[in-house]
Amino acid sequence: MKRLSALLIMLLLLLGTVPAPAAEQSCLVPRGRPYENTFSDVPDGLWCAPYVRTVYETRLMEGFTQDRFLPGGNLTNAQITVVAARLYDLLTGGDGEIPAPADGESWYRGAYDLLADAGVLAQNTPGEQHTGLLWYDFQAADPCFRFFFAAVLSATVRAAGAELPALNEVERIYDLTGEEEDFPDILRFYNAGILNGCDRYGGLHGSSRLTRGEASAMLSRIVDPAQRLTFTLPGLDLCADVLCLAPDSPVLTVGGESFTAQQFAYDLCLGLSQSARPEDGLDFGVIRMKRTVAISRLGREQGLTPDSSAEYLLEHWDGYLGLSRSAWQWQAERDSYYVPLLRAYAERYGDKLYLAKLESDLDAQCAQLTVGFSAQFEALDLDALYQRAKELNIG
Repeated sequence: MKRLSALLIMLLLLLGTVPAPAAEQSCLVPRGRPYENTFSDVPDGLWCAPYVRTVYETRLMEGFTQDRFLPGGNLTNAQITVVAARLYDLLTGGDGEIPAPADGESWYRGAYDLLADAGVLAQNTPGEQHTGLLWYDFQAADPCFRFFFAAVLSATVRAAGAELPALNEVERIYDLTGEEEDFPDILRFYNAGILNGCDRYGGLHGSSRLTRGEASAMLSRIVDPAQRLTFTLPGLDLCADVLCLAPDSPVLTVGGESFTAQQFAYDLCLGLSQSARPEDGLDFGVIRMKRTVAISRLGREQGLTPDSSAEYLLEHWDGYLGLSRSAWQWQAERDSYYVPLLRAYAERYGDKLYLAKLESDLDAQCAQLTVGFSAQFEALDLDALYQRAKELNIG
């Protein structure tokens, strides 16, 4: 009997030290509840199914209803505040429970105050200098944008002291300027495998509304290193990859003035990405180029001095939207006569008439300009160009 008792005691001790499953071991926060096909709209084959499971098990996110997660639905600024507060609390050893707001305060106020105390969000005190992120300039019920969610998560992880080892080597996100990359260090999320973008070039598409599925993916990759991504992003060259032309290739003439692919690329791709038909996108680009020529000619005719370009911005724009610094230099200078024209017309025609008169004169200039396309440009497949532009975040 004594021997049997000893064996039972040893067996109990061994059972008490059985290692947790690998998925649970890898997670930075506890998985506090089981997930057993909880949401009917998240089948096993859905791209975000493993992420939904993780955020549910770790109590970072709840369902939209008891049996639906609504992965394509949006999260509001108030909701992402609560989610980020739970993340911060869990990463710092808490249980993810957020303090209840005082009577009369908004339902998310406890979460906001927690993040403000941590330095993630700014205190909502008028007249004070803020060091944290701001969202209360928007409505709490407004849908959150991808850029702001990534910003809040990045600041939350940093404030919690969680480490994000680099898994990738990403130096540039084509739809972020250098200034945006520095704040709030979104590149760190790419290199840590938290983000990989919304297209094959890794564009953040930061002005798009955040979906619940996307939020679950970012959160899961933060708390579970096993779910982080490794990848290599191809660099975007708007001229080569969308127009399929060298940057200095001539593409069109406007009123006898010749323009290259890198000068036309932004206007054309912007028009294509926002138009319902390829022809409309091309027309948009041509109209923009005609207006540029009209502004320059009208300014020179009136003997005005163009404004100098904003050099301090250009260092951040090299590579933005896949265009070079020289292309953005041209963009900065292309309408440099416009502000001097505004001043001159205001002096001449007064506050009520000057803008209408200036636009009328510019329209008259545009009407006189003829447009011609180079043989290289005429040979392009406009429909294919349209599809390539539609895939990108041009705006």
